[in-house]
Parts: sequence; C-alpha cells; structure tokens
Amino acid sequence: MHFDFLFFLIIFLSTIQTISGVGVLVLGTPILLILNFSIVEAMNYLLPISISTSFLNLIIMKFKSRDFFYFSSRLKLFFLICIPSLFFGLLILRSLSNIINFDFIVAFMIILTLIFKDQIVKILKRLSSTLNKLIFVLIGVVHGMTNSGGTLLSIFSINLNDSKEKSRIEITLFYFFLAFFQFII
Repeated sequence: MHFDFLFFLIIFLSTIQTISGVGVLVLGTPILLILNFSIVEAMNYLLPISISTSFLNLIIMKFKSRDFFYFSSRLKLFFLICIPSLFFGLLILRSLSNIINFDFIVAFMIILTLIFKDQIVKILKRLSSTLNKLIFVLIGVVHGMTNSGGTLLSIFSINLNDSKEKSRIEITLFYFFLAFFQFII
C-alpha cells in the first residue's frame, strides 16, 4: 500500500470527521476492508486517528460553545450502558472473528443504517427512555464489533437535540469516548 494513499485517506477522513463528528471509523473501516485489511488491522490504524481528531475537535468546540455539557443525563447513560456494551461487542469480535466474516457485517450495518435512516428516525422519535437505553446498548455492541456504531449514534443524537451544534458536540464527545475505550480495551 502506498504511503501517499494512506496519508491522503487519513487527511480526507479526518476532515469529514471534523465537519460531521464521525468519519474516520465509519468510512475508514470499510475502505480498509476493501483494501484487504482485517477488521482488527483497520481498528489498529484508525482508532488512534479517530481519537486524535475527536479530541482536537472537542477542544475547539469547548471554546466555541456555552452549552458544552447540556446533555449530562445522556452522558451518564452513555457511560453506564454504551461503554460496557462496547466491551461486549469487542468480545464477540474477538471470539467469532475466525468464524464470521466481519467485513460483510460492517458493510451490512452501514448500508442498512443508511437505507433505513428515515424509518429509524421515526422509530427514535417514538421511543421511551427505556428503549433509548436499548439504543445505547445497540450502539456499543455494533461499534465494538464493526466500528460502525457512529452511524447509529449520529442518527440517535440528531433526533434528540434541537440544534446542529448540540448534535455535533454530543456526537463528537460520545464518538471520542467510544474510540478511546475501544482502543484501551
């Protein structure tokens, strides 16, 4: 693999993540899988880049926003529910990676989420707080297994917030912690 291509890919994905809150893992993972990287290799390359990009974005957002921690109740739920679910997803990946082709699961999750985005939005608007907790479980497990939880996280956050700025802050913060804990684990 040419270093120039990987460098361009990193810059491109980091730019997308800076704009939208997600990108390095959601887009980078399938791209590296297409280029014959394993899911674990893709995670090893992309997680540090995603963590760095999100961290820099959080610093910038903190200085620009007065409403940085407006969602403290969801932040607590995120740590209590989503992070342990991330660990469970990584356990599934580790124990089944020789049996299941996770390349197809990554592609399937991203395509499924994009195709059914409108239906997912309608469902999310009707969910109770208990079902919102289940969404956090799903985000954690999916992200641990496939690096694709950011797509679900984005849809979830956009529908819970009343502004794009608040959604970007929440997505970036949660995505930072998803990647950070996934890398540590």
